[in-house]
Amino acid sequence: MGATLNIKELTNKKEQLLDQLHDNIRSWDGTIESGVSVIEGNQYIIGEIELVNKELSKTNAGAEDLSICNEKLIKVAEAFQNLTTNLEELKKTLLEEKKSLGRKDEVVESYIEKRNETFFINRNV
Repeated sequence: MGATLNIKELTNKKEQLLDQLHDNIRSWDGTIESGVSVIEGNQYIIGEIELVNKELSKTNAGAEDLSICNEKLIKVAEAFQNLTTNLEELKKTLLEEKKSLGRKDEVVESYIEKRNETFFINRNV
C-alpha cells in the first residue's frame, strides 16, 4: 500500500509540473524575448520532472499509472514544438530585416562618389 501511495504522489507531482510547463508555454506573448524567458523558466521545472522520473523509476509504476502524465507530456511537446517553430520564423524574419538594412547601406554608398586620387593645391596661384 505504501508503494502505491508513493506512486500516486509522484504521478500527481509530475502532472502538476507538466501543467506548469504547459501554462508557461501558453503564456508566450509572441516575442523573442518572451520566448527565451519561457524556455529559461522551464529549465527548472524540467529538472524537477527529471527528479520525479528518477523516483518513479525506482517504483513499479505501470503504463496505467502514468497514462495521464503521458497525455499531458504530449500536449506539452506539441505546445513546445509550436513555440520553437514560431521562434524559428521570427529568427528568419529578423535575419532578413538585417540583410535588407545592409543592402540599404550598399545603395547609399553607391550614390556617394569616392575619390581615391591625390591632388595638389597651389596656394600661390
